Amino acid sequence: MEKRNFAVGFLVAVFSLSLLVATPTLAASEEEIECKQMASEDYKNELKTLLANQKSDVVEAKTVFNNAKKNYNSSLKTEFANYKQDLKNCKTSTTTVSVCNKNSRTKYLLAVKKAKTQLNVDTKTYTAAIKQASADYANGKKEALLNYNQTKQDCADLQNLVDQVDVDQIDDSLLDAFSTPTDDTSTPVRQVTTVPKSTSDLPTVGWNPVNVNSCTQVGDNIVISNAVNNGAPYTLTTACRDAGNGGPKFYTMQCLTNTQYRVDWRPCTSRELSGTTPVVVPVTPVVPAAPVATCSETDNGLVYDAFGITTGNDEVTGKYGSYSDSCGAYIGGSGQTSGPYIAEKHCSSWGSKIYVHTQWYNCPNGCANGVCLTKKVVVAPVVTTPAPFTTCSETDNGIDNNVFGQATGSDENTGTYGTYQDSCGAYVGDSGKLDGAYIAEKHCSTFGAKTYVHTQWQQCENGCAAGACLAKKVVAESCYKNPLQITLSDLTPLAKNVIPGQTNIELARVKFTNTNCADVRINQTYVNFSGQNPNPNLLVSNLKLAIVDGSTKTFIGNTIVEASANNLFWQSFVIPANQSKELAVYSDISSNATLGWFKTGVGPVDLTNIVTGADSFINSQNYGNSMTVIYPR
Repeated sequence: MEKRNFAVGFLVAVFSLSLLVATPTLAASEEEIECKQMASEDYKNELKTLLANQKSDVVEAKTVFNNAKKNYNSSLKTEFANYKQDLKNCKTSTTTVSVCNKNSRTKYLLAVKKAKTQLNVDTKTYTAAIKQASADYANGKKEALLNYNQTKQDCADLQNLVDQVDVDQIDDSLLDAFSTPTDDTSTPVRQVTTVPKSTSDLPTVGWNPVNVNSCTQVGDNIVISNAVNNGAPYTLTTACRDAGNGGPKFYTMQCLTNTQYRVDWRPCTSRELSGTTPVVVPVTPVVPAAPVATCSETDNGLVYDAFGITTGNDEVTGKYGSYSDSCGAYIGGSGQTSGPYIAEKHCSSWGSKIYVHTQWYNCPNGCANGVCLTKKVVVAPVVTTPAPFTTCSETDNGIDNNVFGQATGSDENTGTYGTYQDSCGAYVGDSGKLDGAYIAEKHCSTFGAKTYVHTQWQQCENGCAAGACLAKKVVAESCYKNPLQITLSDLTPLAKNVIPGQTNIELARVKFTNTNCADVRINQTYVNFSGQNPNPNLLVSNLKLAIVDGSTKTFIGNTIVEASANNLFWQSFVIPANQSKELAVYSDISSNATLGWFKTGVGPVDLTNIVTGADSFINSQNYGNSMTVIYPR
């Protein structure tokens, strides 16, 4: 992103390139137009890049979330198939069928709850990623607009940018500092799109940091010392100079810290080139030092997309050795396996000395193992596996059968290092089950000098579920005295005439009110008929139940005719604690229905307290208003 400290160099470059001869005044109209056109193109390109990055982040987040949803749906299908198979097995089980069905239902609900919990986590992650992508785009767009407006303003003030100081020469030691400018967060600059492969390809405008032994700011100049000059201090001046890097450039020197300085460069103006401005800062003469050892490298210069090793004397310490390319989190950082910056080691020279210089570059797609990546990837953290039987940790602090936990360490039997979770089993030695009579508790244990993960089986008094012993089922009388109230809804249809062959007629509506302190699951619901012809086989067809919420209808299944006047619905649904739901009966009128009236009733109902597992059977019935079958004239 363009910043204010880049604008001066950028605008002076435009200004100086447009001059044919040095004149005391300049008609700024053409230059101002050209300047604003270039700023506009940069602004448009920046917006395109921001939008492309946002789209890429959104696509990546959607892909991950879609996979999570597929896994969720697949898990539900698998668990439901297992549940149906368990119900079939219950018919031949040695235990009571009702107890077996109840255990199967508990196992199924725990599995569904686990899948839903994971989906909720994935949904929150997806939502956060989308919000972050939008925020990044909005912030980038705002910053780009501010910089664009500032640059347009500066375009109108080109004449104010030519008052600079000229001097006669500049140290050749700056050669090793020239490279593509980086986007350091502490001193942001314009990012140059062309990456130079050598110092002869120096960009028109840019900057670079250089590490030294010491740096002192003296006015516009700096006094430094490093191993290249055998530790002797010398001055680097702010001046217009031809250093053999694409023609004369104006170099600005600034100490960032007491061990690092920054050099900025841009094209010189015509006034600076003409030498009309007097020299106001003298250059301290530099005495050439004796040659040092030679330098060699494996990747032939500044090559950011290839790993290299450079052998020679270090620029700062003067120590001879082999130095590898690496990554860093910021300019000046190195020695990391990943990060946004590459610390590129390469051979450089000053006078007769050759040494190893470190060049930092902000890799567009990040750095990994000392190489700029060609495309954005996520570098997995390096995970070091401890030596076997040396370390162990757990989340539930020992043997706690009432709390689900996991232990990380070497398995007692196999020696395999990993994370092991508490689970349930049917007997001692059995584990990995969602429920059962025993808990297989994982915890850390020691024998001699060895530390490992041990499995401790314990029979749970009230059974085991989801890797923890269940608490004793205590039901407060006030909590479960009247678990469910069934009343006729105020919105039940009024008495009316119906015609044989009519479809999807609402016959009755009842209200289920859960006065329990826990959620209640309705397991079975009966629909009954009374009147002149109560036989549903001769009266209605395609009988359905639906949960009604305003204008929304959620059908919960079709009927199974159990007897002449009873229709049993097996599809279950849940009524949360202290809430109510309205249940409507819909049906088609049979084409052979006989004349006469009938009423539709809902009940009895079989239900279960989800928290305690207690079952109840409510035998009440609630009938709707009369429906009279007539034949049209």
